[in-house]
Amino acid sequence: LRRGGVSSFPVANSPAILRVLQTCGSNVLLGVLVGAGVTAAIHSSAAMTALVIGLGASGLISLPAAIAIVLGANIGTTVTAQIASLGTSLSSRRLAVTQLVVNVVGVAVAVPFLPWFARLVEMTSSSLPRQIANAHSIFNVAVTLALIPCVGALVWVARMLVRVREEGAEGKPQ
Repeated sequence: LRRGGVSSFPVANSPAILRVLQTCGSNVLLGVLVGAGVTAAIHSSAAMTALVIGLGASGLISLPAAIAIVLGANIGTTVTAQIASLGTSLSSRRLAVTQLVVNVVGVAVAVPFLPWFARLVEMTSSSLPRQIANAHSIFNVAVTLALIPCVGALVWVARMLVRVREEGAEGKPQ
């Protein structure tokens, strides 16, 4: 990503895009929305995270802005599962909805603590690209560990959000 420096990124030539990316550091919700929207469009949180790491390596984005965008990417990546689950089994649709719920809850809980989370992540490395990668990993592991005790509640939420259709209930003969 960094081979040619800043000029390797087409966004580096757009003052409007740079202003939005820089604003994401002070406006966390904008960062989350940008991350979710772009990730939903490209259908890959890994690609989005790699792009954000590259922007950090080029000095085009701050750590708080990068974290906000990566948090949004966690939400945006669920769009692929939502689309893939259309017309599939009840279990598949519930799994896709549960992924969305887990990621939205995780981001909603993390956003108010972003300044402290950024300071914690800064202690993990002196390299901004490594800090961004660490923030992504730490966030996902923490959300997973925090929600393990809530599996029963997540199952209940999935059942409430994705109900069996009366006229074609799965698993029952017609």
